[in-house]
Amino acid sequence: MRTQAQRLETRLPKDRELGETEKGVFYSNWIYSAVRNLTALETYNSIQAIADYLKLPRSQVKQVVEFLLETGLCVPTPKGFRSGPKRTHVGASSPFVSRHHQNWRLKGFGQMDLKREDDLFYTGPMSLSRELEAKIRNDLLAFIEKMNKQIHPSRSEVVRCLNIDWFQY
Repeated sequence: MRTQAQRLETRLPKDRELGETEKGVFYSNWIYSAVRNLTALETYNSIQAIADYLKLPRSQVKQVVEFLLETGLCVPTPKGFRSGPKRTHVGASSPFVSRHHQNWRLKGFGQMDLKREDDLFYTGPMSLSRELEAKIRNDLLAFIEKMNKQIHPSRSEVVRCLNIDWFQY
């Protein structure tokens, strides 16, 4: 039970379980989750609007949107399309988790150069007691769980990524 409580996949709800092939595509590049998150914002319901915002080729965004629509991660609407189920999660034991983390870390590196005032990047190498290490890990898990409960009912107005790099993309 203690081990289960330490795993995020047992603490975070999922609204949509992706198949293995779908996971391979979705977690292959940060663009898939970026586009999906953008479609939750009212302004980004077209391929052109998303391509302009992310500064990506329209053809690439079109391919990503088609995948998201096929998998139900986005749904068609009279005005274009919107995000579908709110949450997916790739667990620590998944072969796709490393790639997912790497994709967003790499995106964060690029965002650091922009030096926007409302972004936050924190790196804090430290030494500490084993007791405090365990407490901080538990606090972080509790924070992530609490944050996810707040995100679900929140109105979609901005897109952000937390690595403990907090940046707008």
